[in-house]
Amino acid sequence: MARVDPDDDGIRRFVVQHFRYVPERRQFRRVPVAAFDNEAEFNAAIDALKADLDRRRRAGEDVDPRESATGTGYSAGDRERATYSRFLKRTFRHGVDVRPFLAEREPERGMVFLFLDPEDTPTELEEPEKHA
Repeated sequence: MARVDPDDDGIRRFVVQHFRYVPERRQFRRVPVAAFDNEAEFNAAIDALKADLDRRRRAGEDVDPRESATGTGYSAGDRERATYSRFLKRTFRHGVDVRPFLAEREPERGMVFLFLDPEDTPTELEEPEKHA
């Protein structure tokens, strides 16, 4: 099996995760167990983790019923794109003009910014028309 670093943002990778209780954080979390550059190996690793959890449950070991084997695929550059998107959102929320940043680089797919031209915005509230 060709294992890869789950944090290597330069490659497409498939990360196997064990959903389990993490005592240090006092919560259930998806804990990365392994990462692969091949989807077939990824699926085999998830199946192996599921089989291990089932075996431990049948053996009477203390395995929380919520524990499970999951996983996800990440494309190359996904973390960098997500970081940039969070930056744009925070910048926009703080009232900073994000247009200079958007001129340098595209936002993440699905992210849209709408800008109003100051000349088009009303300066005073207009009274609604009354219909008789």
